[in-house]
Amino acid sequence: MSNGIIIQVTIPEFKLMISEIFQSELQKSKPSVEKRPEQSLLTRKEGANYLKVSLPTFDSLTKQGEIQAHIVGKLIRFKKEEIEAAFSKRGNLKNVKGGSHGK
Repeated sequence: MSNGIIIQVTIPEFKLMISEIFQSELQKSKPSVEKRPEQSLLTRKEGANYLKVSLPTFDSLTKQGEIQAHIVGKLIRFKKEEIEAAFSKRGNLKNVKGGSHGK
């Protein structure tokens, strides 16, 4: 350790130093996080309510590949933008097997 510096600090001082370093690094990375576009992730129920279809109909749309499911940890979520795109691409939800419309 020819180029190292050894100093004595108390535990509270050491904790403060680590905290300040962590906060500084966190602030550096914050702008890149803020630049990401915000996406709305919906549950199955929220997605079905958004399209005004039943859960079985929503599930059928997912199984048919018209709406893509995304795994977030152990959860399944749907991107609102993709639901909108699927709906506008399809134009309507006629002839979808799996449930009635309306709810």
